[in-house]
Amino acid sequence: MKKLTCLVAGFSLATQIFYAQDSTGIFLKDIIIKENRLETPLAELSKSVEIITKELIQATPLQSVADLLNFIVGVDVRNRGIGGVQGDVSIRGGTFDQTLIIINGIKYSDPQTGHHALNLPLDISNIERIEVLKGPSARVYGQNAFAGAVNIITKVNTESATTVGFQVGDWNTLGARLSVSLPDSMMKQTLSLTYDVSDGYRPNSDFKIGNIFYQNQIGIGDKKLNILGGYTDKSFGASGFYSSGNTSNEREFLKTSLFAADMPLHFGNFHLTPRLSWRRNQDDYYFNYLNDTTRAATHNATLTQVVDAELNSHLNSYFGTTGMSLAFNSSQYFNAGLGNHDRTALTAFAEHRFKFGAFDITPGVLLANYSDFGTKFFPGVDVGARLSNSFKLYANYGRTFRLPTYTDLYFKNAANNPNPDLKPESANVYEIGAKYLTASFNIQAAYFQRDGQDLIDRTRNDATMPWNPTNVNAISLKGIDASMAYRFKSLNGGTIQAGYLYLHDYTFTKTDNLSKYALDFLTDQLSLSFESGIVGNLRQNVRVRYIKRLSQQEACSVVDAKLIWKAERLNIFAQATNIFNTAYAEQNNIPMPTRWLMTGVSYKFSH
Repeated sequence: MKKLTCLVAGFSLATQIFYAQDSTGIFLKDIIIKENRLETPLAELSKSVEIITKELIQATPLQSVADLLNFIVGVDVRNRGIGGVQGDVSIRGGTFDQTLIIINGIKYSDPQTGHHALNLPLDISNIERIEVLKGPSARVYGQNAFAGAVNIITKVNTESATTVGFQVGDWNTLGARLSVSLPDSMMKQTLSLTYDVSDGYRPNSDFKIGNIFYQNQIGIGDKKLNILGGYTDKSFGASGFYSSGNTSNEREFLKTSLFAADMPLHFGNFHLTPRLSWRRNQDDYYFNYLNDTTRAATHNATLTQVVDAELNSHLNSYFGTTGMSLAFNSSQYFNAGLGNHDRTALTAFAEHRFKFGAFDITPGVLLANYSDFGTKFFPGVDVGARLSNSFKLYANYGRTFRLPTYTDLYFKNAANNPNPDLKPESANVYEIGAKYLTASFNIQAAYFQRDGQDLIDRTRNDATMPWNPTNVNAISLKGIDASMAYRFKSLNGGTIQAGYLYLHDYTFTKTDNLSKYALDFLTDQLSLSFESGIVGNLRQNVRVRYIKRLSQQEACSVVDAKLIWKAERLNIFAQATNIFNTAYAEQNNIPMPTRWLMTGVSYKFSH
């Protein structure tokens, strides 16, 4: 029945083609992908990268970055609630600790746990686009970019305006947004405030989320100083988030701060960008918050701070483009019950892009020294052949790695043991692919293989025993993913997109009978969406997801839809999530919501 629902919904998308209108402008083959050093047009890049544009963000029936990422085939976001409360991001069969989240090139990892990777101090309305790099990324971004990376690019507003918005939905869900942009000849600055509350869709799933986001681009002569700051404050019922019971009294309070500044400098063909960033995360978790007598005894308070200082550069010459960088990282972990720990790292990157007519080759290497794990060396190479202006074949190889988090090493409670002797996990990753990009038709397809060694997982032999962090001997994954987008020029236009992941070839060696994370990945994923105009300023978007996991016997499909009336200053939307009331669970078998309705309005005032 679930498969039938998915197929019927997909057929309904196709039949709407004849009523389409305007295009969403997602076909950006010449968009420049900036990887801190090298800057390469998407059509020339010899690796798998997919883009979520601002037009797509506005059109889709989604409310958070976590939901947007689920739109990309090969990306798996295991939500623990609604509204972006908490989501674990993995790519191509990886775990949530193996994906690096980046904001404007700034690494946003948390040394405590990957569960905090999406504690983002911004709203989706602040985003210009999202670049999803699928495949080995360690030589580009360093550790934690094990299975891939997600780079969130924020908007630099050039219009002086104030935008206010309100939304309301099921379960007493309310949201308010305020954004003020004040560009002038010297500065382009934007301040955004958002606040969302909900009673939650099941017991102890209520939440309050507040965000402050500030961005400024300051002109200093012919140079630009980019400043970014953000703060997010979350409190939410965490029923079943970390325990086996879905009616537990868990609760969590998170406060995350971010500051970053960089200034690109140009000296002829040599480009140098110094960057400094600071991230702080305060996590207050209560296992039994609703019981006054045991609340204090079940409190676990953790504070982490991360400072990054980087010098990124590239040099254009007759021989191609050379990218180099040096980076210093300091992370600190404070926990009264589990001890205080720190780590420093000094990392050097180097890569060079050779171009010989239609062919390109980009070898690169990362060399890093960690205060607790010594020196690591990780090479990689990308090779491509552009057979026409639109068609490209490519292949790449990378050695990738991830350091254990402080939770992996030191966290202990009745259900989990620590393991301070864990080693970093690593993998050899291979990919071959093709892409065809035109003004109206985009298609990408890739075959990938990741051979992992010393992979970190929590395992046990019996369900009554605590979980033990351990280095699993080996896991090898092989799969394919493909995506397509087509813009219709006839009649009134419209866009249909589709993507598919197939990951059924895998071998693994387990140290124990039960695995908590490493063997919980997607084997099948189908994503379909259709966006078009209906009449006048009224547009619609329908989205279908079909997923099957190795850890679950049954597949499921989820259908979402959105109507949006968009004028020059006024936007009104209504959306429905999980239209057909599909019963499904995500991380830790937490049941996800049934049909969820929301509506909202926003208005822009020009100054």
